[in-house]
Amino acid sequence: MNIPGHPVKRGLSVSVIPRLNRVQVGLLGCMLALGCTLGAGCGFFGYDPLLGDAAIDAGMDATVPDTGVDSGVDSGVDTGVDGGLDCSLGTCRRVFVTSAGLSNGAIGGVLAADAYCQAVATGAGLGSTWKAWLSDSTSTAAARLAHSVVPYLLTDGTLVANGWTDLVDGTLAHAIDVTEATDTLASVVEVWTGTTTAGAYAAVSCSDWTNATSAMPSGRVGRTTAASQWTDFASRTCDLALLRLYCFEQ
Repeated sequence: MNIPGHPVKRGLSVSVIPRLNRVQVGLLGCMLALGCTLGAGCGFFGYDPLLGDAAIDAGMDATVPDTGVDSGVDSGVDTGVDGGLDCSLGTCRRVFVTSAGLSNGAIGGVLAADAYCQAVATGAGLGSTWKAWLSDSTSTAAARLAHSVVPYLLTDGTLVANGWTDLVDGTLAHAIDVTEATDTLASVVEVWTGTTTAGAYAAVSCSDWTNATSAMPSGRVGRTTAASQWTDFASRTCDLALLRLYCFEQ
């Protein structure tokens, strides 16, 4: 059957014509006038005469207006603090070695060392409460620091120990060689500790961290390795500069 004035063009199956309703016939006439062969994919503003509204030309659904609103959800979740590891939910405790060295062994005592670690952590945007891994003749690291039951991690997320018991068993899973800024030290450095692997006093502490001279008593230091030397390596004169501190999140 031909539509008056518009003979059916080649490729149009006459079996299709009986299924056309009035709207489709009108559209068919327009398309034939424009030289469009009727077939799947020959749509009109997103409508396919053969397949109906389910067929969408060029992947665009003309039935849904563009509201200009991005309904997408950002799949990236920031769980860190200023780009660092966040243990605020109690799933871990962070530890770092200070990026800057101290002038000498006259730190001012364990409380002054705690304040120094706190200031460094706060300056790096780490939040939380921090103390130094440091002992003297009146107070030990084991007595002063919280004994965590969750893992100790470097600020870059690397495992150091699976809780306090693992921390003081003599060997670390990884050296504490990452700073508050998540920078890995380029070489092994020494750290004032005055502390044994068990967290006890190591017998010398630069006169409770007040001696800044080369005269005795000396101070016990560790070094940034994973072995037992991490906290109990050697004794050094207290006038040495640029030794670091270990800082532990509480």
